[in-house]
This record gives sequence, C-alpha cells and structure tokens, in this order.
Amino acid sequence: MPIVVKLSHAFYDRFGDDVVDELVGVLNQVDAASHQSLRDLNEANWSRFEDRLARGLAELDAKFTATLRREIAAVDVRIEALDAKLSAQLVTHMRWMIGMWAATMLGLWFKR
Repeated sequence: MPIVVKLSHAFYDRFGDDVVDELVGVLNQVDAASHQSLRDLNEANWSRFEDRLARGLAELDAKFTATLRREIAAVDVRIEALDAKLSAQLVTHMRWMIGMWAATMLGLWFKR
C-alpha cells in the first residue's frame, strides 16, 4: 500500500510538481521495499517456527511412543505373571475337584 503523503501547497510551489512527485515516488518505493522486507522476514520466522514445532512434535511423539511401549511391556509382564498364577490355581482346583469327585464315587460305591 503506497504512502499517502499530503504536502502543503507551499511545498509544491517551492519545489515544483515534478520534484514533489519524484519524492513521493521514492517514498513509495522505500515503503514497498520495507513491506517486502518485513514480509520476507515474517516468512522466514514462520518457516523456522514450523521447523522447530515439527521437530518438537517429533521428539514428543518419540518420547510418548517409547513410554507407551515400556508401559505396555510392563503390563504384558504383569499379565503373564497373573496368567501363570491363575493356571497354577486352576490346576490346584482341578486336582481338588477330581479328588472330591473320586472320593464321592468311592463312597457311593462302597455304600451299596
């Protein structure tokens, strides 16, 4: 957006329309160049921010994934231990059940 310069009639009268128009043109070029420079700087900063954000998210994802895998492995170990305990309990209960069934059958057999 060009600079809107309002100069007094005395300025125009003293330096002339050509000189004042040239001055306004130079000011507009300086303004456009500073706008472009600012735009380029903003783009560079935004690009650096996006890169840092992507790296940070990748690091966070890696940490989260590693932690999640560790926790899943720990849960798997606990589940295996619980499964082993339940299997041992099941064997014990099955032995008792078979023993009680055999005792009942023998009791009924000899009672006749």
